[in-house]
Amino acid sequence: MQTARPDPAHTAHIDGDDSGSLLVTPSATADLLLSVTKEDPGWYTGNVEVTLHYENGTTDLEADKVVLHPLKVQLKSVAFASGKHTLWKQETDTWKNDKYGNNGNVMVGGPEWEDADLDGNPEIRDPVCYTVFSYPEMTAVLAVSPNIPASSPLDAKLRVKRVSDGRTLCTADISLTGSTLPIPSLVWAGAGCHVGTTLDYSAYELEWSYSLDSGATYKLIGNSDNQFFVVLDTPKQTSSAGHDNWLTCQRVYQTLFWATKTDDVGTIAKRVQTWIDNAGIDNSGRTEPITGQTLWALLDITGKGQCAEGAMLMDQAVRLLGIEGEYQHVLASKTTPARVYTVTDPKTPLTRPHCGVDEELFLFFTAAPGNHFRGFNYGEGCCLVDHKLYSAFAGGDVGETGGVVGNKTAQDAAHHILLQLADRHPDLQRWLFARPDVPCGDGDTVPVP
Repeated sequence: MQTARPDPAHTAHIDGDDSGSLLVTPSATADLLLSVTKEDPGWYTGNVEVTLHYENGTTDLEADKVVLHPLKVQLKSVAFASGKHTLWKQETDTWKNDKYGNNGNVMVGGPEWEDADLDGNPEIRDPVCYTVFSYPEMTAVLAVSPNIPASSPLDAKLRVKRVSDGRTLCTADISLTGSTLPIPSLVWAGAGCHVGTTLDYSAYELEWSYSLDSGATYKLIGNSDNQFFVVLDTPKQTSSAGHDNWLTCQRVYQTLFWATKTDDVGTIAKRVQTWIDNAGIDNSGRTEPITGQTLWALLDITGKGQCAEGAMLMDQAVRLLGIEGEYQHVLASKTTPARVYTVTDPKTPLTRPHCGVDEELFLFFTAAPGNHFRGFNYGEGCCLVDHKLYSAFAGGDVGETGGVVGNKTAQDAAHHILLQLADRHPDLQRWLFARPDVPCGDGDTVPVP
């Protein structure tokens, strides 16, 4: 059916009915516009056959039969464009099956949401990662049925709303043509349309609708939902020691899970330190060799580490959130403040002459056999965040600069950590015989200052 111009006085309207006949009485010169509406958000399949009748006096004349093809618009895919941080996962299945210790081999790219067969069950539902206060940009693909010829486009409006607060994120003027319609450059805009102001890992559901009457009324065409990872700044994908630290879905999700809903760096550091400290890492393992992947594998409960690995892992975790972190190693010292080795400081052992030999400066735990704190320890691994040191295994609140531990005043954060260790382990000694066979007494125990 072709309609040259609509005439409201001669418009036949079939509302929600796809059967029966309609009696109309148009003038000899009027054009007739037929419209079909359906409140079902998915519209409906099948065609509508309409029979036109004209009255000629008392005679009802059948004039023509018209087959109407109801318009059906569906959401096929959503891809997030500029501004997002590239995420990685292992293989093509769900990222929630991934291991921490794998940097991933599949880049999470567009589309992050896709219902290719239009059955209402998306085949792809991957997360996206943004910095706080970001305004995402999207490209959507709509499926249109029946095919609309390019010569006769149908003007429409597209609207995207966030379901959680009902806020309209963006609208766009579009032309419905063809059977598959990509719509690029959909940018979230307006007050409050950013992704958030604090760390977050929430699921965002978006409602997609279109209008054929310049926005007076909208029809729902589908919802998309994605996990949004929100970080404080651009993730740092190398550790302070130069190890790989890829931004995988599993790593950033779990780090956000423990540190989420805040933008306070000190609070974040304490929460991440607590997470690492209670993650079940076997701290009886060796410190070398270490790589970025090995460090994250400690959380898979498949590897063994020590305080160094715990601190380096914390360093990597906070760096993925866009926070500066640096691995440092605290050593006991005869004088305070205690010495701190950083990632740029040569790891030269401190020594003293004793009984004719040089003794290296270590920490020594005389705990009972089987205790992971028994034996020699070169020092305490720490992570420096916002001018505070956090220890993976010293325990307690060790992030302060100075402070009092066990009625002793600490001159700085490194000394604080050593006092914390001494408080937890009263039998801690500071010196180790480089040659245990040298007959020089019973170990020359020297308390931590």
